[in-house]
Formats: sequence, C-alpha cells, structure tokens
Amino acid sequence: MFIDSRALSQNQIVETDICIVGSGPAGLAIAHQLNGSGIRVAILEAGDFKTSEEAAALTDGEVVGDPFSPLRDMRIRQFGGMSNVWNIILHQNAIGVRYVPLDPIDFEKRDWVPNSGWPIGYNDLLPFYHRAHKFCQLGDFNYTTEQWDSDGQGATRFQNDDIVSRMFKFGPSDIYFNQYRDEMAASSNVSVYLNANATLIDANEGANAVNNIRVSCLNGNKFEVRAKSFVLAAGALENSRLLLASNNRQASGLGNRHDVVGRYFMDHPLVDFGMLFPFNRSVIASMGLYDKKRVKNETVMGRYAVAESALRREQMLNISALIYPRERRFRSDGNQSIKKLVSSLKRGSLPPNFIHHIANVVKQPHLIVGNWYHHSLRKKLLTPNLAYGEWSLGKDIERFVKFEVLTQTEQTPHPDNRVVLSEQIDSLGVPRVKLINYWRENDIESVRRAQRLFADAFRKAGVGELIFESLPRPSALMSTHHNMGTTRMHSDSKSGVVDANCKVHEISNLYVAGSSVFTTGGYANPTLTIVALAIRLADHLKRSL
Repeated sequence: MFIDSRALSQNQIVETDICIVGSGPAGLAIAHQLNGSGIRVAILEAGDFKTSEEAAALTDGEVVGDPFSPLRDMRIRQFGGMSNVWNIILHQNAIGVRYVPLDPIDFEKRDWVPNSGWPIGYNDLLPFYHRAHKFCQLGDFNYTTEQWDSDGQGATRFQNDDIVSRMFKFGPSDIYFNQYRDEMAASSNVSVYLNANATLIDANEGANAVNNIRVSCLNGNKFEVRAKSFVLAAGALENSRLLLASNNRQASGLGNRHDVVGRYFMDHPLVDFGMLFPFNRSVIASMGLYDKKRVKNETVMGRYAVAESALRREQMLNISALIYPRERRFRSDGNQSIKKLVSSLKRGSLPPNFIHHIANVVKQPHLIVGNWYHHSLRKKLLTPNLAYGEWSLGKDIERFVKFEVLTQTEQTPHPDNRVVLSEQIDSLGVPRVKLINYWRENDIESVRRAQRLFADAFRKAGVGELIFESLPRPSALMSTHHNMGTTRMHSDSKSGVVDANCKVHEISNLYVAGSSVFTTGGYANPTLTIVALAIRLADHLKRSL
C-alpha cells in the first residue's frame, strides 16, 4: 500500500522488518522478491508519483574537476526513480532503456586496471541475470548476434578476432512506475511511504548496528523507521551522501571507518571516436544489424566490442562502439551554426559570434530547406541516435554517406574520484553532494588504443576508413548518467564499503543496493546488473530473516 508521509503523526515511529531507502529499479526489485513473503517491508520514497521543483532542488550539488552534467540530472525524487526519465523509443508509444550484462572480465582483478576485482564472479551472478531478465520483461538471456541477422544485414565479418559484434536489448520503463506501482499498492506486506526523505541513519553507540532511520518531509513533518535490516537503494550519489551525513556516532560517517565511502566514483564517458567512411555505398545498406529496431517482438541493437583476448593483450579498459549513419552535410559549418542559433534562441538569448553563425547559414541556404523538408514534411529524423532508430528500414537510406562512431567506455576506479559533503545545506538540513571527478591518463590512453584497433579492423574487413576525431580533452567528454562506485564491493573493509552480500562492513544490519556497490563498471549500462544484484540481495535477506 501507499502512504503519504506528510499525513503521519509528528514523530511517529514506524516498525517493520526491512526498510528500503529508494523506489527505483533496485528498491523495487527487492520489494518484488519479498512481496507476499510475510516479511514486512517499508520503502521510503523521497518523492511522490510526480516530481516537483521543491523535491528536485534537494538533489542540487557541486562538481569539481572535469565538466560534468548537473548533479540534479543524475537522480530524481519520484516513485520509480530514474525510470521516469528514460527516453529511448522502443515501438509506437513505448519508452524504455538499454540492457546488457557486464562481461566476465569486468569482475576479474586485472593487473592493468588499478583497484579492479570483485569478490564475486560472473558465474555467481549469472542465475540472477536470468531472473533479472524476467523482472525487466526482456526476452531470452542471449546477447549474441546470430538470431538477429535478417535480410542480409548480419554482423560485420572481421579478419581477426580483436573486434566482435554483440547485441544490446531494450525493455520498457513503465513497468517500474505503473506495473510495479500497482503491485505495491495491492501488497499486504509492502508499504511505500511517499514524500519520505531519509536524512540520517541512526546507529548504536558502537556504530556496528543501525537502530532507525530518521525521515523528514518537505512540509515539516518528521518520523523514524525502526527495522531489523536496512537497505540503501537511492543511487551512487545519495547512498554515499546519506552514509557520510550520518556522522552522529562516527565523525567520518557511518561505515566509513577506513575513509572509503564516496570514493571510486565512476561513470561511462561517451567518446566521439570519429567518422567511418565506407569504401562503397553498399556497406551502408548492409549495416542494419547495428540499427535499433524491432525484431521478433524485441527491440535490439548491434554493437561493436573489443574481444577479451585483445583487452588482455593491449591492456585496455572495456569499451563498446555504436554507429549512426550521417548525411554529407553532418557537422558542416552551416549545420553547426543552425544548432547554435536554435539552442540560443530557445533560451531567449543570442549566441557569441552571432554574425558569424548567420553568415554560415546564409552561405548554405540549402541546409535550412533540406532540414525543413526532411524533418517537417517527410517526418524523418535528421540524425538517427539511440532514442530514434530504424534508419535501416527507411526508403531514403541513400541520403547517408558515412557513420558517426560513438563509444561508451569503462572508467578507471580511482580513489580520488569521489563524493564528499558540500558546505551547502539543503532545505531539510542535510549537506549537499560535492562530486570530485577527473578522467585519468589511463582512461585516455585506453581509448587511443581502442581507436587504433577499430580503425585497423574496419579497414581490413573492407568496411571503410575510420578518420579519428582528435581525442577530446576530458572536459569535452559526456557523462551517460551511469553513476557507479562510492560504496564499492570488496572483501577487505579497507578497500571497500560492502562485502560480497552487499552488507556494509562492520555493521550487522545495513545493506546497499544499486550501482554504488560496483567495484568496476565495464562499459555496460548498469541497470541489468543493478537488478540482478538486488534480486540476489533479496534472497540473502529472506534467509537472514
């Protein structure tokens, strides 16, 4: 059932068996596994069914280091969490997200990747990946390319085994805020407390067990939740923030005896590799496997990855590449100026060098006419991207002459990339997040090696010539909003925050769910692994209770 926390009695005490902070995919996966078990579960959701400006303001924070997306964009206080803002179009009106498991090598300790090595392996998580597929409403657990080859649009045949083709799968987002919302509403043992902001984890004097979590509402109401076990499932930024802010028993923050909480922050930087120019036009029509489209009642998309043998030989971080077809005029001076002008006008201002941009457009008036024709009259996407695919199914495929190659890469888990508490305080009295994050030389060098591998493989396979973009400075790289680390999993409490069961070291009844426990992040979108780990944790909680 759902309870509006603002209507509770002031300073009320809620008693339950398990308290979960957060109702995103991690929290809901745990609750789903416990639903109907007879175990009392209380979910604390900081938001409501719809977000509000006042709730969103609680997620503001600072960034130190390489430019990064606003921290407010990294989490959302709303039932269903970040699933509410996923924006990939699957089919018709269905919106969803991309899924893929981590690779076996991602779990290993790799000599060339500092601080790598999970205390669990791929095979330990494999049965939970299968169960996560069911929870996320995906098809079979199969990410090879064979069953998706169709109409002569198969995987690229490379001359060596350095580059391989694999698949991404896509699943619906509304299951989290619709289907599982209905399930929680009808549950006899799961209660969801809306507008309930966890502000402090209150431990005993020895800081080795949690007594309760203090909760505040934006209307001034306060209460506390007492439970046998507690699970933090609020994301990499909020999980570490809450632990660090819970410093009434331990000055450095709860679970932070060895100063590890908040450290080893990771993301998946999105790097523009460059442009792939096909050797002949038939190549473009043959690349349909790498287009996001609906096949056999599933939405899938091919990707390129570096083979495990090459990762070991070249001592690289993991990386994958996507290709998107582009017209000849893509990134021309006129097109770039049109984008600058439109984005500035939407903000109600004029861009710097306004006259220069106008001159570029005047020199190429056909761009305006062509863009208007394709976008407004023919209703065609000008530049296919991850949200809008099916370019290979269109009759106007002949307008494409090249491919933009975008890569999503692993980031080294570095202890100085971290979350700390800001001197700024939010409206509930909790210190805001300060993120310190830099892309390291190890990350940059790994991408350079990947560029050479991909270029050589495309050339020898007869696909085309990959012309590199000069590798951008770290400040030019984009976050994919895949925040990981900060409460990493490690068997040693001096190197990690949680153990192999996601329990906080030295605290008997406090657990963490979500990508904050990732020891390394690979290149894989984290949601499938988040759900698999959450299901595994739910099984552990059942046994422990």
